[in-house]
This record gives sequence, structure tokens and C-alpha cells, in this order.
Amino acid sequence: MINSTDGLLSIVVPAYNEEKNLEPTIVNLTKASHKLKGSYEIIVVDDNSTDQTESVARRLEQKYPSVRLIKNTVNLGFGGAYKRGVENARLSYVLMVPGDDAYPISSLERIFEKVGSADIVMSYTSNLQVRSFGRRLISKGFVHIMNLLFGLRLKYYNGVSVLPTTTAQNIKFSSGFSYAAENLVRLIKLRGFTYEQVPCEITERKDGKSSALRLKNIWSVFSGVSKLLVDVYCLSRFKTKPDMAKEDQKVF
Repeated sequence: MINSTDGLLSIVVPAYNEEKNLEPTIVNLTKASHKLKGSYEIIVVDDNSTDQTESVARRLEQKYPSVRLIKNTVNLGFGGAYKRGVENARLSYVLMVPGDDAYPISSLERIFEKVGSADIVMSYTSNLQVRSFGRRLISKGFVHIMNLLFGLRLKYYNGVSVLPTTTAQNIKFSSGFSYAAENLVRLIKLRGFTYEQVPCEITERKDGKSSALRLKNIWSVFSGVSKLLVDVYCLSRFKTKPDMAKEDQKVF
């Protein structure tokens, strides 16, 4: 939980087998931090990697005072690793940045300078052409379907987003691949959170393969969105006033 009134941003970096990508990610975050209007911390969550990710993270922990490592003894998945980092966040806002070196300094600077401008600061990818045709097709299709299902006009659902830390710590979300989209829809549709969308360029990972199109991740997206539909359109209609009052203490 938050224990600092002066710090601004906790940055959670989930990392699974990112031994070659983790250090460039941390370097970029550090270089972009001059755009923040307050102090920051970087929480690296090693999701039980089988390569040298932990060793790299421990070296970075010694090199940069802002970095601390959390080691998962079992693989919790992308959403689970993010949640573990959020639970240990100490500052006012929290942001997840993947440990795959996908966000260049210029993109991180755009996000950092907007922290606090709205309840949610979310990024959208402005150069999807760097990804394969298949990835682009799936990404655009997912955005279109989500906007139709939930009556929104978001430009992207799976970019990195800045949330108030107390909010993020009280969200009950899945450990699956669609956790980010689930968070955004619940907060905007059920809580009325304001948001600002920030264009960001990304770079394709320089080492290793993305796990986005694995069968288990596709299934987790389907099940997560199905549950989200029930929550938004069914369960919320049956909440009593006392139930809604309780949500002021616990988001979901």
C-alpha cells in the first residue's frame, strides 16, 4: 500500500525471460523520468523466469536506487505479475511497462508528462505498422469489438495505463492477457473515471518471441471479456445502494 506522500509514480515492470530486454527497458525509464513532476520507483517483477532475468534484475537493483526486485516463485502470468507489483507499489500513481523494451524514451516521456492530468492516462500505439499483418489485424479487430460491446471510443485497450495506486490495488481483475482491457472498461463504465489518450510509438522486441498469440492467452481474453460483459450489463444492475456505497471503499 502507499506509504509515501511525496512520491508520484510506481512503475511495475513484469519480466518473464527478458534477460536481454530488461536492462534497456530500465535505462529508457530512467532517462524519461525527467518528465515526471515528482519522484518514482521501478518495481521489476520476475515471473519465475527460466533464463538469467533474475540475475540481470539484481544487478540493476544494485546500480539504480529507484529499482527493486520482486521474485515470483511460480509463474503467475502477465496480469498476475502486474498485480504482484501493484500490491507492492508505494507511490500515488502506478504504471505498468513490459520488460520487453517496446517503449522508446520519447513515448515514455509523453506518458510521464501527463501523469495526474486525468483519472486514467492511457496510451495507444501510433505506429502499428511495425507489427506483422496478423498482429495488426487482431489488434484492430479487438479494439473494434470492444468499442461495440461496451459503447466506447477508445483507440486502444492493451497499451500501458497510469492509474491511481489505491484504485489499482483494490481492483479485482484476472491474471489473464486481457486484464488491462478489463480494468479500463470497469473503471470507465462502472466508475465514471475520466481518461486521456496519449499516442505512443513502440518498437518490436529485439530478443525473444511475444506470447500474445499463444492459445492459452487467446482463451484467457475470451473468458475475461465474457465475464466483463456479465459484470457491466447484468450484475451492476442488481446492486443495491449499500452495495454501491461499499464500492467507494473497494473498487470491484
